[in-house]
Amino acid sequence: MADQRYRLSYRLRYALRNRDGVVPYLRRWWRDRRFRLTGARDHVSFYRAVMRDDAGRNPEAAVGSATHDRWLALGALQFEYLLEHGLQPEHDVLEIGCGDPPWVWWRLLTLVSKEE
Repeated sequence: MADQRYRLSYRLRYALRNRDGVVPYLRRWWRDRRFRLTGARDHVSFYRAVMRDDAGRNPEAAVGSATHDRWLALGALQFEYLLEHGLQPEHDVLEIGCGDPPWVWWRLLTLVSKEE
């Protein structure tokens, strides 16, 4: 099955079954090709170019959420998870910079300020 996905016939049949995804796919495909051709040859420079482009169109979508409400909901879930697993104001948290944790940090600061 995995080998078939690279065939043009598979891709065309898939596109016919999923017409709403064709235009977004082609936009991403063209953007990725453009970045590769204009100097983003290694993974890091390519990722930076993609994130710059995503953030330029919609900063909230650049972190993986389609809407502001979804971003808030995911951050709330992560914050509740941390609290349920024993997070205390005196604990250290390592945030590696992917996804919704900036919202979690805002909540963490709220938690710490309430404890003081």
